[in-house]
Parts: sequence; structure tokens; C-alpha cells
Amino acid sequence: MDVLIIVAIVVVVVVLALVALRFTRGAEGRKREHELEERRREQAEQHRETAHARETQAEIAEAEAQRARADAELHEKRARLHDDGLADHELTGDGTADREPDLQREPGLQREPGLQRE
Repeated sequence: MDVLIIVAIVVVVVVLALVALRFTRGAEGRKREHELEERRREQAEQHRETAHARETQAEIAEAEAQRARADAELHEKRARLHDDGLADHELTGDGTADREPDLQREPGLQREPGLQRE
């Protein structure tokens, strides 16, 4: 009978050791899972911050591109005025050189074909 008691005690000790080992591993697993979740949140936040910064940079670049397009359009319009001889006052320097009315803006006025300036 003493042997049965010793075997029972050994079995109970082994079972308790296995249960304790299982709980310890479970706690370690939960701890690792918690750490992993925390790292995921941190990484996601970093990506969101980077995305926001890049969005801001893109909006600034779009605004600069829009200003550059407007500036290019202004220069193109001024080039057309010079082509048509409507900005000669800028070339003479006195500001009073024989200015002609802006024929494109005033309805009913048209330049005669022989009066084209070069």
C-alpha cells in the first residue's frame, strides 16, 4: 500500500507540474501577444503619421504646380500680346508709345490685315 501512495503522490505532482507549466506558457503567450499588439499599434501609428506628412507634402506640391501653371499661362498670354503687337508700350520704355486698344477685348474693333505689327 505504501507503494500505491507513493505512486499516487508522484502522479499528482507530475500532473500539477504539467498544469503549472501549461499556465506559465499560456501567460508567456498572452504576454507575447500583448507585446505584439502594442508593436502593431505603434507601427500603424507611424505609418499613419508618414501618410499624413506625405499628403501634406503632396498638397503643397499641387499648390506650387498650380501657381507655376498660372504663371506659365500669364507668360503665354503676354507672349501673344507681343506677337499681336499689343504690348509695344512695354518695349519702348516711355509707357506712352502708340498704344492701340486691345482689339481682342473690345467688341466690334478689328485690325486691318495690312496693319499687322512685327
